[in-house]
Amino acid sequence: MIVLSPERAKDMNFKIDPSSGLPIYLQLIDQIKYHISVGTLKAEDQLPSVRKLSTELRINPNTIAKAFNIMETDGIVYTKRGEGTFISTQAEVSSNKDRLEVLKNLVDQVVETALTLKVPREELQKLIETGYELQQNAGGN
Repeated sequence: MIVLSPERAKDMNFKIDPSSGLPIYLQLIDQIKYHISVGTLKAEDQLPSVRKLSTELRINPNTIAKAFNIMETDGIVYTKRGEGTFISTQAEVSSNKDRLEVLKNLVDQVVETALTLKVPREELQKLIETGYELQQNAGGN
């Protein structure tokens, strides 16, 4: 069993937006998939407990449990009774496919917000291009 070191755990900052159109359990699943795809979470890493995540994120434990159950059904995580929930080896294999899915969900959220704020398409494209260039120059992947 591999438990996340404090350094790796702080890199795994879950952000839940209750005002998003995306259900909270799906936001959590997307973020866990994201952390797998970028390597913050690896096979056999233990996830925080339902109770701990519920307290930290201030959301209902049943919502966390629902996300964990869906991920277990999808083969992303597995549970050892009395020990916790762990990232499966299958999760790393499917992470490339999930990267695009996670990215698509993020893009959908950005576009939805841009439309709400009445930001023209051209301006949004410029913002994305500028952000991409800044991240590349700053050493971001």
